[in-house]
Amino acid sequence: MSSKSMVSMDLDFSDVVRMLRAGDAAADRAVVRALNRGARSLAAKAAQEISAETKVSPQRLIKRRIKRDAARQGHHVATVRCMTRDIPLIKVARTRDTKTTGVSSPPGHWPRAFIAKGVSPTQQVFQRKGRAPYPLDVVKVRVQDTVESVLRRRADEAIEVVAKRLPVELNHEWSKGNVAR
Repeated sequence: MSSKSMVSMDLDFSDVVRMLRAGDAAADRAVVRALNRGARSLAAKAAQEISAETKVSPQRLIKRRIKRDAARQGHHVATVRCMTRDIPLIKVARTRDTKTTGVSSPPGHWPRAFIAKGVSPTQQVFQRKGRAPYPLDVVKVRVQDTVESVLRRRADEAIEVVAKRLPVELNHEWSKGNVAR
């Protein structure tokens, strides 16, 4: 069970590859910008969709977990990584102790749960297992399956964004006037 899920975007356009092999710096810059734009759009849309599917209220909890490795000149691969570790329920907005029935939060309701200080000085949501008062479990929101499915779904869309953006970026580089078409 890995704690990270990755999507790698790599393009193969024969004309662009020919220009890159010829040492065309403008084509190199255009490919890098297009790949980075696709990775940026993948990260933003994935964070929004993961947050909606898991019902994690502050979207920044998901956005902080998504990291992008940008493409660079000479290295034409942009990678989007996301940590898939579970999110402690206490970090989700509007988690409240109902005193009589357990803990309630936007992803659901946990009976026989309560909020207390954990091993670290921060608060946690604990839930009793079985009929005895012990053992206790820390309640977490599971995100691994959602992250992996969303990144797989969104990867094709990101490649389409790169394919649409690449001609625009090439025209932008050529319009600077320092490269002949």
